[in-house]
Amino acid sequence: MKNYFKTLFDKYFTDKLTVEERTINIVILAGSISAFFSLITRIFMNADPILLLILTGMFVSALSALVIFNKMKKFNLLALIACIAVSCILMPLAYFFMGGINGSMNTYFVFSLLMVIVMLKGWQRILLAIMTIIIDVGAYLIEYFKIWVPKDTYHGVEFLRIIDQLQPFLIVTLCISIILIYQKKMMNDQYNSLKTLVIDLQEAKEQALKSSLAKTSFLANMSHEIRTPMNAIIGMTEIGNSSDNSERKDYAFEKIRDASSHLLGVINDILDFSKIEANKMQLNYEKIRFEGLLHKVANVINVKMEDKQQNFEVFIDQNIPVFVMTDEQRLSQVLTNLLSNANKFTPFNGKISLNATLLNLDKEECTIKIEVIDSGIGIAEEQKDKIFLVFEQAEEFTTKKYGGTGLGLAIAKRIIEHMGGTITVDSVLDKGSTFTITLKMKIAQGQQTYKLSQDINWKNIKVLGIGLDENSKTYFDFLVSEYNLAFEHTNSGSQATQLINHHPYDVYFIDWDVADIDSLELVNIINSKQDNPPMVVFLRAKDWTGLEDKARNLEIKQYLIKPIFPSDIVNLLNISLDVKQVVIESKETTLTIPDLSNKCLLCAEDIDINREILQALLLETKVNIDFAYDGKIALEMFKENPQKYDLIFMDIQMPVMDGYTATRAIRNLPLKEAKEIPIVAMSANVMREDVQKSLASGMNDHVGKPIDIKQVINALNKYLN
Repeated sequence: MKNYFKTLFDKYFTDKLTVEERTINIVILAGSISAFFSLITRIFMNADPILLLILTGMFVSALSALVIFNKMKKFNLLALIACIAVSCILMPLAYFFMGGINGSMNTYFVFSLLMVIVMLKGWQRILLAIMTIIIDVGAYLIEYFKIWVPKDTYHGVEFLRIIDQLQPFLIVTLCISIILIYQKKMMNDQYNSLKTLVIDLQEAKEQALKSSLAKTSFLANMSHEIRTPMNAIIGMTEIGNSSDNSERKDYAFEKIRDASSHLLGVINDILDFSKIEANKMQLNYEKIRFEGLLHKVANVINVKMEDKQQNFEVFIDQNIPVFVMTDEQRLSQVLTNLLSNANKFTPFNGKISLNATLLNLDKEECTIKIEVIDSGIGIAEEQKDKIFLVFEQAEEFTTKKYGGTGLGLAIAKRIIEHMGGTITVDSVLDKGSTFTITLKMKIAQGQQTYKLSQDINWKNIKVLGIGLDENSKTYFDFLVSEYNLAFEHTNSGSQATQLINHHPYDVYFIDWDVADIDSLELVNIINSKQDNPPMVVFLRAKDWTGLEDKARNLEIKQYLIKPIFPSDIVNLLNISLDVKQVVIESKETTLTIPDLSNKCLLCAEDIDINREILQALLLETKVNIDFAYDGKIALEMFKENPQKYDLIFMDIQMPVMDGYTATRAIRNLPLKEAKEIPIVAMSANVMREDVQKSLASGMNDHVGKPIDIKQVINALNKYLN
């Protein structure tokens, strides 16, 4: 019974209902209970069947109204008033015809009148009040003046008469109890709702204020990031222009180039973030050599590491598949950003590591963990959650001291998550940071890019490593396990000398900063102990410039710039025995400047300086270039002499006729040349949808602005050779 009432209350007095809806339910439920008690009382009194039928109808109708209203979720107040009005008409009909006014029923109607009047307003309240008062007062007057004398339904049973009189008190007590319980609950609900609303509004206000301050700070920072290189560009341009000294001009040009590259990086960050926010960033999955990707990233960042004399190490788990499917450009962008931050926030002579480890491998997919570890300034615990947010860095002084837009890590996080991976940070203030990327990649099939020749018994080829770092030794350990390579290692020059005196080696890998001996002196010792000079490979943190003469005198021809990669070691071991190198399946190509003296280009470009830059960049190719100032002129020039041109560079945004329209017009010409001539978009619109739009208009390819000479030369080699 307890569970039944709990279910009843949970259904008809739930918090999901409004105060008015719950009040309507109370009125109807009270009427149902009142009709039920009256029906039971009249049954004990042996009342007339017609009276019992009327009471049953009132009970069923009230209960049905309760169920229907709640099931349909339509709490119509006028319908409730109609139900009460009908009951008010049935009540005197029943009780004056069959036994007089029943106190409990009359109490209910008075109670319902008061409840509904509280909810009503205006003419509805007045109408109901007048109608109910007339009916109730009329009923009492009829009984009082004996205008209609009902028959005695008690049959002399005084006990039933007492029960009948007690019903009003029971009903009123029940209704008041319900009202008190749920009115308190409703008030608590409203209070809690208002309290929650106030808290939410306060949090929203604080968040809005915080966001506004962050954006203000970001705009100020962005202004600084843009104006600083612009100031350098403008200032160095003036210096170079006013100087007659060629070295001074070269210095100014170098600074202008550096500042321009920095400015382009800022702009790219803004554009990348805009694409991510607009949900227009698309990934281009392709087959890549995983080590090659890390090699490119290391080459890009290595110069910065050298400038701060930082120890930069790379470790690649040899169990990682050689070829994988991923977006090389986007993953490189993320890793370059993380390594740039590591370089920025790590002091001189600090240590930075790039580690790639295989976590899981199955037939079609592998899970790789990539870590960027530094010994820099670290991040406070309370700041860790902020660094991936847009417009924010860990702390304001960080921006002022180290620079940056505050978008890099936010972009990196969005890219990695878009690729289905995760990026996290673990850091201790003043101890360093570790950024961890976990990413699933599909395995791609392809020829092994680096391996030792199977035709040679590598157990007979003795290799000595001197002063190598732990990662390099790990790579050699892998070769020992795979090919039985005869490899030994020592950390000091004196130990190396003892080993050399014991027996000579075929190949030496020597760290330039080997302990307790000069590296060149060590090479002299090696050469003095062997009739034929062996292969000596130096490992250096910087390039070979300044050491060529000394190295040439000692017949040293090979060196590696740290950090070294497994393929570097394998290739040099193969070279030591004149083994034919395995073809590397990679997108890397050497830039070859073609001789295009017999070719002619048509370039549609409306900006003078862009035309001048393109002509200067292609000067070495000896190609002939005709320029058109807009798409319409380019169309007319091509129509006049279609055999003259071998390729068209087409700008997109031009006056009179844009590049898309001009391209479609050329392709629609009734000429064979119009269908065959390569048309390459040359535009600052470099988003993927812009490239696709160019291709859809009939162009063959797309190169971006600022003009990258490598892209332009590759396009010329692709379509003209």
